Amino acid sequence: MTWEEQQKVRRWAAQISLWLRKRLLHLALVWNLTTAMGGTPYYLRPNFPQDSTYYPLKVPLKLEPFGTRSLRRFIQYEHPETDAD
Repeated sequence: MTWEEQQKVRRWAAQISLWLRKRLLHLALVWNLTTAMGGTPYYLRPNFPQDSTYYPLKVPLKLEPFGTRSLRRFIQYEHPETDAD
């Protein structure tokens, strides 16, 4: 890997890390609010592999090594839905 490529990968890693920290902060805030209201925080999720109809995405849900293909799927997961009108 060239120095420029390494710098690009480091920037990508920093962006992914920032995105993840924001999501985890959101989860922590929700759990804190749940506890403050007398509830019990839990993290219920289905086990993999999941049928693609489990979530309202038209993108396959599967575990695979990180790469260009998986990055494209992550972008599709986060892409906002638009009206067809």
